[in-house]
Amino acid sequence: MREGVKKVNSLHVEVVSPRLQNHDLTTLVPPQRHAKMAMKRKLNVHDAPEAESLPSPKSRASDAIQSENETTSADTPSIETTAIPKPATAPSKKSTMSSKEATATSKEATASFADFELEPRLLRGIRDQRWNEPTAVQAKAIPLAIDGRDVLARSGTGTGKTAAYLLPILHKTLRQKGKTSLILVPTKELALQITKVAKALSIHCGQEIRIQNIAGKESEVVTKAKLADKPDIVIATPARASANINNGALVVTDLAHLVVDESDLVYVYMYEVQMRHILTLYQHLVWDMALRKI
Repeated sequence: MREGVKKVNSLHVEVVSPRLQNHDLTTLVPPQRHAKMAMKRKLNVHDAPEAESLPSPKSRASDAIQSENETTSADTPSIETTAIPKPATAPSKKSTMSSKEATATSKEATASFADFELEPRLLRGIRDQRWNEPTAVQAKAIPLAIDGRDVLARSGTGTGKTAAYLLPILHKTLRQKGKTSLILVPTKELALQITKVAKALSIHCGQEIRIQNIAGKESEVVTKAKLADKPDIVIATPARASANINNGALVVTDLAHLVVDESDLVYVYMYEVQMRHILTLYQHLVWDMALRKI
């Protein structure tokens, strides 16, 4: 406590008159006794009020304020009392952050594939795979894709990226037939893997979802036969897709979805020319669709 200040019942008493700073301070006295003392004598500026007993702990702050008013009205040196409330303890930043992290973790833990309102047949396929809950990339990408939003996702190997785009495509294919979705991959091995996952997830859909993988080295006749009945999902490398677009077997003027999986590797495998060709055709499709809506 600094010099010239005494603490009385959570109140600070500050001396306003500079001449009293070198004298001991007195405690507050009840207003009735203070009035009697003021009538007996008049203090000059060098006097200090006589010490009195401390007020009881049960006395209220309003009594101290009333005493201040009466002291000022007398001829005694001016004494000002100020109630200083105890500062509220702010929550630590660390505890706040841990609370937010706990909430986010709780939300992720309670999320389920049923929350996406996927087709029941797809949910059965998910249960067959023994997937209990969506991964982080699935939880963020699936709702956006179902809403028709463009999605650019980056996630590590084994985090569920394939199902993150397959489930929305399968779901929307069941709801709206007649359009093809094209999935471009850098290698035929990856194309085979995606084909297996897509067929496993749609196993309870019967013939309502037709999936064709044309990434392998097959003859043009065989590939044309696969694409003749307009499959719902086509999986191909950019080179195979571009070649079948050029010969008319694959039509991209009415695509439902376009997916580029492992896009960084697509350019590493020198598919830049084919990608430009496919994306240019797809852009024309998007522009045509936009103009039709105007």
